[in-house]
Amino acid sequence: RAGTTKKKRGPPRGMKPVALRDNATPIEQFIHGRMEGIEQTTNLKQCLKFPAARIKSIMRADPHVRMISADATAIVSKAAELFVLEVTKRALDRLGEDR
Repeated sequence: RAGTTKKKRGPPRGMKPVALRDNATPIEQFIHGRMEGIEQTTNLKQCLKFPAARIKSIMRADPHVRMISADATAIVSKAAELFVLEVTKRALDRLGEDR
């Protein structure tokens, strides 16, 4: 489509963009970069971090599931990636509190 511009989407509902501190550790920089990349993603299928075949086999383990679309696989994979990032971030925060 000529002349159309894509509307920049903000962070997912419930998530607020967080500015990176000047003295951020390498892991904090990595997580911040990954979260920015996820927020700017327009085509989920091209940037999956988990294998689609593994996600499908896990989804097929439910006896009620008959067919699985490629979009559903991409969304579940991205949700799993966000979950792992969030758990890592919270563990890092907790580690900083315990020191």
